[in-house]
Amino acid sequence: MVSSLRWIVLGMSLMGCTHATPIMYPSPSPKTVSSQTSRALTILLTPVQTSSFNSPDRERYGLDVSAYFTAFDLELINHSDQTVSFDSQQIYLIDAQEKRHLSLSEEEGIEYYRFGDPGPGGAVVLLSKPLTLMREEIQQIRQLHIRSASLRPGETHRGVVLFKKISEDQCHDLHIHIQGITFTETGISKDADLAFTCEN
Repeated sequence: MVSSLRWIVLGMSLMGCTHATPIMYPSPSPKTVSSQTSRALTILLTPVQTSSFNSPDRERYGLDVSAYFTAFDLELINHSDQTVSFDSQQIYLIDAQEKRHLSLSEEEGIEYYRFGDPGPGGAVVLLSKPLTLMREEIQQIRQLHIRSASLRPGETHRGVVLFKKISEDQCHDLHIHIQGITFTETGISKDADLAFTCEN
C-alpha cells in the first residue's frame, strides 16, 4: 500500500482555547513499509491543513477542519479484480504513548465540533457561532466525513477521517492504523499502518 504524506500544520485550538500547533512530517518506519505496498489496493493518506493563510484545503472543504479536529484525507483505489469492503469505523490514531484513539463517527464528529472535549485534558468550545453558520459547517462535516463502502474493481473511495485533536506531546511518533479492509471473494483482510511525526 502507498501513502501520500505531506508536510502539514495541524491546528491545536478550539474556539476559546489555545494549544501549541505541532508541525507534522511524514515519518517512514521500517515496521510499516511492508503493509504500505500492495498491487491490489492503493491507500493515500494526507493530513488536512486548513488553518494557514490562503489554505487551498479550507476552500476545498468549506470550513476550517483543522481548527476542530486532527484530520486526514483518505483515498482508497481498488486495483484488484474483486470487490473490496471498507469499514470506516476501524481506523485508529496511535499516539506517542501508544494510546489508541478510534476515529470519530459522523455524529461523534458533529458533537465534538459543537461542544469540544469536556474530558480530562480536553478543550471545550467557549464561544458560540451564529446558528446559520453552525448549520452550514455541520452539513460540511457530514459531506466530507469518510464512509464505509464497497469498491468494485477500478473504483476509488475518498473522504476525511476525523479524530479528536492531539497535543504536541502526543505526536512525536504517531501512527494511523487502518483496519476493516477485506477482499470479499477471498475473505483476505488487509491492514495499513502509516507513520507521522511532529519532529523535523
